[in-house]
Amino acid sequence: MSHPNSAARTSETTSDLRRRVIDAGVELFDTRGFVNATLEEVCSETGVDCDTLKAEFPTVYDLFRECMLTSARELRAATDIGANVPDDTRQARALLLSMLESLAAAHVARRTRAGFVRGDYRYLTAEDQAELRATHATINERIAALLHRVRPDLNSGDVELLSRAAASTIATAGAAPTVLPSPKLETILVVSAMRLLESQSALTATTGEFRPRMTPPWMADNSKTGRVIAATINLVYAKGFSAVTMKDIARETGFPKWAIERKVKNTADLLTAAFATGGAIMRDAMDNAAKEAGRLPRDILLALSHKFVEHYFTDPKLMTVFILDGHHLPLQYAERAAQLHEEFMEGWLENVKAIRPELADAEARFLVYAALNIVEDVGIHVNWEYDHEAMAKTERLVLATLIGGR
Repeated sequence: MSHPNSAARTSETTSDLRRRVIDAGVELFDTRGFVNATLEEVCSETGVDCDTLKAEFPTVYDLFRECMLTSARELRAATDIGANVPDDTRQARALLLSMLESLAAAHVARRTRAGFVRGDYRYLTAEDQAELRATHATINERIAALLHRVRPDLNSGDVELLSRAAASTIATAGAAPTVLPSPKLETILVVSAMRLLESQSALTATTGEFRPRMTPPWMADNSKTGRVIAATINLVYAKGFSAVTMKDIARETGFPKWAIERKVKNTADLLTAAFATGGAIMRDAMDNAAKEAGRLPRDILLALSHKFVEHYFTDPKLMTVFILDGHHLPLQYAERAAQLHEEFMEGWLENVKAIRPELADAEARFLVYAALNIVEDVGIHVNWEYDHEAMAKTERLVLATLIGGR
């Protein structure tokens, strides 16, 4: 039976058809996830018969790949206005601002796609992930080239770091839920990104001392249960929650699948146990840091930022899995993950609002998301090397995003 809209679309070009299918695919992957989505659902949503759709995208992966890469190319296209760097410093700054405004508008236009943007790249093949990274690298390079003209005194490492942080801040539009209206959100993104790019404290402010790197408990536990949890974390970190099965875990550990399932029902059980242990460790560390800081909100926020960077660089795999995959768990598990997340956010929001009372609740929350996303993006850039200098730079970027620096 024909879809009711099919007659009106008989003159549709192949290019228009692909565009409509890709748009529908992006929405589907965002709400259902790559692993759970089917081409039949896209056919139902678009009114395209499955034979026609499969002629363009033979498998759901083909469509998923095109959705991911097309979205990245659209973001890169938003920075095309900054591809050529003017000689004049003032012109370069004006062009940098315009380019960030264009990039922010592109991100805000697709901001409902949080899980799709932040975590689902792990479902791509290694080759397709490389293409995705290269596309995003062009965005960072264009910001860096203009920043270098605006601030010629900076060394190349600092230019790259600030540019990456600015791009990360703007990308928060597609990585964090918010009730902010689009114009307000775009303004916050651009102002925050420019503040980072022009900040001196983000490069030079003093920070606390970082402790020697500790081994996360889940990595040090050599019991059978510990080895199963470690395998789960490693696999989900690399592949994404929805792509990991109990069979994968059995293969990774060498234990029979039936023996693992005798103790736990599914991968969500394993991750929830890891989240509970890891969350308690982080909560205790940050609570102690806040108590030691005293009563002033600024001192507390400095302590929270320092301890969060230290903890994330200590245990990046479990932290990343919690951030990217907590909302992909089955409902009863996802609700607990969301509760842990809200408990974590309380201290940040309270102290940011105390320091910057002009911010609305939604604005403060969004800035916290932006600051914490920078930690992840910079950490990935340095391959999570536990380098005190890189960690200090990351801490400065967090504070510059939240309150303009120390």
